[in-house]
Amino acid sequence: MAIQEGFLKRVFKEVLDVDVQTPFQRMPWQEAMDRFGSDKPDLRFGFELKDISDIVKDSSFSVFSAPVAAGGSVRLINVEGGAAAFPRKKIDKLGDFAKTYHAKGLAWTRLHEGNVTSSFAKNLTEEENAAILERAGAKDGDLVLIVGDANNEVVWAALGALRCEVAKQMGLIDPMDFKFLWVTEFPMFEYSEEEGRYQAMHHPFTAPMVEDEDKILTDKANCRARAYDIVLNGTELGGGSIRIHSGEIQSKMFEVLGFTPEDAQEKFGFLLEAFKYGVPPHGGLAFGLDRLVALSIGLEDIRDVIAFPKVQNASELMTKCPAPADAKALEELAVQNTKPLPQIKTSVKDGICHLSGLENQAAALWKQTADPALVAAYTLTTIGKSLRKMTDQLQAMRAEQGEKPLPVVYAGGVMSNKFIRPILTKGAGWRVYFSEPAFSADNAAGTAILCALRAQ
Repeated sequence: MAIQEGFLKRVFKEVLDVDVQTPFQRMPWQEAMDRFGSDKPDLRFGFELKDISDIVKDSSFSVFSAPVAAGGSVRLINVEGGAAAFPRKKIDKLGDFAKTYHAKGLAWTRLHEGNVTSSFAKNLTEEENAAILERAGAKDGDLVLIVGDANNEVVWAALGALRCEVAKQMGLIDPMDFKFLWVTEFPMFEYSEEEGRYQAMHHPFTAPMVEDEDKILTDKANCRARAYDIVLNGTELGGGSIRIHSGEIQSKMFEVLGFTPEDAQEKFGFLLEAFKYGVPPHGGLAFGLDRLVALSIGLEDIRDVIAFPKVQNASELMTKCPAPADAKALEELAVQNTKPLPQIKTSVKDGICHLSGLENQAAALWKQTADPALVAAYTLTTIGKSLRKMTDQLQAMRAEQGEKPLPVVYAGGVMSNKFIRPILTKGAGWRVYFSEPAFSADNAAGTAILCALRAQ
């Protein structure tokens, strides 16, 4: 870590003539989440999170008490001086912003010019309200924002994002103020609801904290990793870890992740064998140099500092990548060459939209994949794109004639036994036809398409 700090200190001095103070502050992951709601906190402003779960856990107001009872929490941030900057309409917009982080809502108290208005105060006792304001350290001119949820991750994410958003709107963020931070002691594991088991938060070769080695199998939720991120102004500049250098600990890691001894030997036998010969402690860190350059000159978008950035469709205009590969190159890489699918043709005439080529495209995709679900999904996507294209053409034609745009609602497909019938547009006064039958319902792909259209 000292090496990396020295590197950054020299870079900022020689490039920007900025004296960076070392050593950088170090903060455990749990502290970062509890105080800032983020594992990459921005330290240029305050608005730290405060936990009020103990105050509201027995409240009759279930919006606050229920999340605590379910194992979650209720927390707040005090936006000092924010009352004047955020009238009611802006607070409502902050509520919408919080919902994008899966918060169910945003509770608030506004202390402005001697008046206190609140979205929840009437549901709490005087003692509870007073305790919340005391915990927040709120005074006249402040705005208190509260989020509660059964999932602490939601509370952290919503309030962590809110503190940055309100600071931005209040003009408190100086792009040339550089606040470095090491975030350490990340959780070794995180629980996957989808998989129903614990997974490595970083990767299965990260070493645990020495004092937590016995928790790998017995207390996964509280096992910490020797992992670290270097953070600048709310952005992760780089990350790394000390690696496992013990065969015994590595085997325990594989066991936690669901590997049998046989699986571990088959997939990572070379590594386990190497441990028998003695492996020194080792670790590393990788910087995102493009991000470092952008932040050091006050930019937010790394595309502004990349010589040849990719565009929206992931192509790179300088070298024209991705580019076609010849058959020999594909053969060497064992990559199957699939021919481009036939294109769908659309046309608009006399207020009627015609769509042709769907049958050929579906047949070609079926030949390549033999996957009814994929054929159905791709075909529906194609139909949707084509209808939108033709809708735009029709609306443009109406605009040229001085007519108002038509309301367009696409109905589901109307089917016969073997062919997809016209898809109608209700209330638009015109229809969309397939110029040819789409796909026979006598085979699997056709059946999948028909079923998918019926359920649309």
